Amino acid sequence: ALVGPVVLPILGAVPDSMIILFSGMGDDAQEKLNVGVGALAGSTVMLLTIPWFLVILFGRVDLDENGHGSYKSKNKNVNFPGLYPL
Repeated sequence: ALVGPVVLPILGAVPDSMIILFSGMGDDAQEKLNVGVGALAGSTVMLLTIPWFLVILFGRVDLDENGHGSYKSKNKNVNFPGLYPL
């Protein structure tokens, strides 16, 4: 019961804090810190975008004639109509 709420956030925060800490060291600390914060922001955006895209892609369902989700699959094969060009 401690892994999810305690260990995983610490494992996620340690690399981020190390990026900020080590990017602020040296002669031109302001410029390095800007690069470190930019890299941190970019990685955060990427880590939010990839799961969002996968949820949208694999969580799609067909709609019935009333506009409600039809969760019964006609075939069990993964098919992505409209994803690949004809």
